[in-house]
Amino acid sequence: MNVTVIFNIPEQRIADLMVTAIEGGSNHWCSSVRWVSDQPKPVGEHIWYSRPEVYAADHMKLAIDEIVDESQRTVETHIVTREGFEKAFRLMAENHPSHFADFLADNEDAATADVFLQLLALGEVVYG
Repeated sequence: MNVTVIFNIPEQRIADLMVTAIEGGSNHWCSSVRWVSDQPKPVGEHIWYSRPEVYAADHMKLAIDEIVDESQRTVETHIVTREGFEKAFRLMAENHPSHFADFLADNEDAATADVFLQLLALGEVVYG
């Protein structure tokens, strides 16, 4: 039997997950995450990627730079949008259910955030 379940994930939870990935969970393969939308990025007291309104915006577009060859300092840039976030959460639920469960239980760690960012940028977990 197949059952489809829909989760409503608040933008603050997405922001928290992204902060964990960007500030520590994914540094071994990701050199940067940049705002590349045509619209101005949100400004405020806190850094832009920690702000929930970033992930609520229909026009959100991010560039995630994957370190391809550290010795040559080459990166491959992956562009992601809101739809990419939905796909990454779906992939995490289907292929990495323990990380997804930790996220839903508000018990995620750097490893869970790294899995999510890899799914977001690469569509699979490539880096341990």
